[in-house]
Amino acid sequence: MLCQASYDGTLSKYHSWIVRKLVGVAAHLLASRDCMLNAIISGRSSRHEYEVMQAITRFISIAEQVFYRLQKIYEDKNILNLP
Repeated sequence: MLCQASYDGTLSKYHSWIVRKLVGVAAHLLASRDCMLNAIISGRSSRHEYEVMQAITRFISIAEQVFYRLQKIYEDKNILNLP
């Protein structure tokens, strides 16, 4: 699971055992990609699915830009390696 793997590789080392276990439970409760896409489409045409996928792609592109800009700010201020 990508969510769990991301958490394990980043924030888990800063959390107690109980928090790590709760995050694991929460990660297992997340819906799968296909389940979420089906809920968004909810019986509409495949054209609607294509539009949803385009919107998701645009969102990811914008989110990546925000992430990289924030990383640059954190790097410039030397705050990437805080405890």
